[in-house]
Amino acid sequence: MIDGVPGAMSTGHGPDGGLRRVDLRAGVHGSELAGLADALATAITLGLQHGAPPSAYTDALRHLEVDALVEALAIGE
Repeated sequence: MIDGVPGAMSTGHGPDGGLRRVDLRAGVHGSELAGLADALATAITLGLQHGAPPSAYTDALRHLEVDALVEALAIGE
């Protein structure tokens, strides 16, 4: 759940067992939340594939407020 909206997360691991891929799904297809979840998953996956440790993301995103982020992204519309 992300602010009351159902979502799903799946992961993929490399041969060494390390986390290599994150897939996030949230909100209705085409919604701001769905786009944000997809973009975040892509950014995390690229970082993991290039050696960033998972803790870099968990530490940075632990206290993220989704409502404030979605509102900030909608300012330019």
